[in-house]
Amino acid sequence: MAGVRAQVHACGVAHDRLVELISVLEDSDVRAPSALPGWSIGHVLTHLARNGDSVVHLSRAVAAGEVADQYPGGAAQRTGDIEAGASRPAAELVADVRAVNDQIHAAWDTLSDAQWLAGNIRTASAREMPATYLPAMRWREVVVHTSDLGLAAATWRDWPDDYVVAELPGLLELLVARLDADGSRALVAQLMGRRDEALELPSVMW
Repeated sequence: MAGVRAQVHACGVAHDRLVELISVLEDSDVRAPSALPGWSIGHVLTHLARNGDSVVHLSRAVAAGEVADQYPGGAAQRTGDIEAGASRPAAELVADVRAVNDQIHAAWDTLSDAQWLAGNIRTASAREMPATYLPAMRWREVVVHTSDLGLAAATWRDWPDDYVVAELPGLLELLVARLDADGSRALVAQLMGRRDEALELPSVMW
């Protein structure tokens, strides 16, 4: 459980940084494009809030001994909720994010060690995962989407060291699984310093 508690704490730090960054945004700022194609900053903030709602929903299901779907209405619910909330005033968007962050930690505080270890959840991609995955899942959303806002003060270069260390092994596993024989050979050669040209790697998430 020490690892879960550490990720809960790290998620709290990420939540605090997010709120600090967005608390100065004005209405004109949240209408501006984010770093994600087709999404304004308001879209990203609404997604973070509604993703937070899904984490609260899953956490409460774990507390009740149930296995719930992250988004009961599926992809249509997720998309519709984001579009419906993206054009709100900046103050409302910030208050929404702040409130759901608090609700997440309140829900996690109610879970005993036994509930964390025994519970399961179903993610948006329909994968059944242990409840202990929840803090890592939310941590990723907050860290990555904070940089997706497109603010100068938050880019991928600012991702916390502990997040990068935690995330990298799983991404490398996904990368290796995606590469064909030639791609794997090139990667091994690159890591061993036997390639002169740069190696282009595919995205394995998002």
